[in-house]
Formats: sequence, structure tokens, C-alpha cells
Amino acid sequence: MTEQEAFEIAVPIVRVVVDYIANKSYEKIPDVVGFSNGNSLQLIVAAINQFMDDAGITYMDTYDTPCKNGPDRYHEQLNVFVYSDGRGFAVDYSLATNGEINDLTLQMEFLVDSNGNYNPFIEDCHVL
Repeated sequence: MTEQEAFEIAVPIVRVVVDYIANKSYEKIPDVVGFSNGNSLQLIVAAINQFMDDAGITYMDTYDTPCKNGPDRYHEQLNVFVYSDGRGFAVDYSLATNGEINDLTLQMEFLVDSNGNYNPFIEDCHVL
């Protein structure tokens, strides 16, 4: 798998998850992804809310909000790391507010199953 192939698989899922975060529709996230590393929806929401409280912000941008931090916002905000063992890939997505990348990063994994499908999981959401 190439990074471009991983990117194309990741974008539709990451878009939905980021938009749910932006719209504070957190309860819909488990309809799209699972959770790994002992995380749960409650822990991810708590991390997001704590970050927003600490940073003094009240919202996150949707996936398609133009980003002022660079000319190519997708490569600026979405980084893909293909696993060399063939088990899938990881994604880091830098969340933004008011068109500016903030310090909160959504980390996801897309793990391939026995049928060749890539199953998405939220690994973490924290300040990098």
C-alpha cells in the first residue's frame, strides 16, 4: 500500500469524524469508528473538552474549513503512516479552530482484516 492509497481510504472517514467533533455530535462517532488503546468515546470527548477549556476556544473547524497554515491544507493537517508489516496504517489529523491549526491531534489507525477491509479506530486525541 502506498501513502496515497492510504490517504484515499482515510479521508472519507476522517472527514466524518472531524465534522462530528466540529458539530459536537460526539455520540455519532462510534457509528463510524471503533476505539483502541483502552480509549472510549467518553475519554476522547473529555480530552477534546479539556483542551478547548484550557485553550479558551469553543469549537473546532469542520474538515473542509480552509486552513490558513499552509497552501496544501490536506498534507498540512492529515499525515498518513503506512505500516511496513502490511497490517494497515496510522493517521494523524491536526484539528483547527478559525482556520488555524491548534495543538490537538486526532490519531487513528486503519487496520486490515482477513477480508482486506480497513477498519478505522481512534487511537487517541491529545496535544502533540
